[in-house]
Amino acid sequence: MTAPLSADSTVVRGTPVITPGGLHPVRGGIRRRTRKYQGPVFQVHESGNALRPGDLLIPPNPDQPVILVSEAHLGALVSSSFLAVRPVSVDPLWLWAILNCQTGRTVRGLHSIAIQGQGPDHSQAEQFPIPVHDDTWGSPLRSELETIERSTRGDEEEAVETWWRTVDLQLETEWRIVLATPNPAVLQDGEPLEAICSEIVRGRPAGHLSSMDLPGGIPVADIRVLGGGTARRWVSPEGNPIVANEGDVLVAAVGTRAHARAAAGVCAVDKNVYALRLIDADQGPGLARYLNGQAGYARRQILLSGVTVPALKKTDLSRFPVPGSALTDSRPEVDTRPLAIQLERLLWS
Repeated sequence: MTAPLSADSTVVRGTPVITPGGLHPVRGGIRRRTRKYQGPVFQVHESGNALRPGDLLIPPNPDQPVILVSEAHLGALVSSSFLAVRPVSVDPLWLWAILNCQTGRTVRGLHSIAIQGQGPDHSQAEQFPIPVHDDTWGSPLRSELETIERSTRGDEEEAVETWWRTVDLQLETEWRIVLATPNPAVLQDGEPLEAICSEIVRGRPAGHLSSMDLPGGIPVADIRVLGGGTARRWVSPEGNPIVANEGDVLVAAVGTRAHARAAAGVCAVDKNVYALRLIDADQGPGLARYLNGQAGYARRQILLSGVTVPALKKTDLSRFPVPGSALTDSRPEVDTRPLAIQLERLLWS
């Protein structure tokens, strides 16, 4: 169904490159580009044998999304860590959807074999079994798939820029802030989270955790779930867990990634996750969108503390500034479910 493509050039450190680590695990698409990569790359052009719109980029980790190359990627450089293929006897959009749905990711996991010291074995990935559609496929389904694919093309996070400035630390009460940003005043732009939340609480270990779905058990929302994965642990309500309800916003307490999600239902909050209980629950989707966006990500980086394991303290999260426009975002409602779940239900329902 496809023809494999080969990397056609190399780059040195300092050039922005799309890598598997820069993909968005929940929404799909590209979250950031790195300037640390050096080595073989694909170049995206409009035509020819190089990478071009309509080709697919398959990352070695099945938990990461497959990228459908589009006109938006023209001129981009892509790491050779991806398996790049060109569909020749199947619709690229159909193949993209199959590989990104939950079933497709499971099958990818069965065929993804990493050889120690040599990276992924792409010959195994090329053996993915793919269901083919008949001539009745089209119009409504294809239109919905196009809408979902377009939703993965969100704004990428801003690249981290190097800057220098001189500051008298004796005059600053929070010198860690002035070391983190050349514009500390940005933390005064907006309303602090504590003003729009009735409570900000961090999760805690609770009772016996099970890898099986316990009768009456509550799924645990941990960093993996915030990153787009499915729950793998359940806890008994008798363990007195911190519980989040539908409409609460869950925020990662550790790590540099700006994971935030509005809870879709009742869940137990992991010790590495904060639950924000909003005064106005309708503001949840807008707040989660802002925290995951460029501005929210940049402000989160300023407030992080710790070197070995960067973390967000509750006091810093409480004063996290949110512009009023983010909470009253009037954009059309978007499907906040992970890409894999959207495609799974659309393809197989």
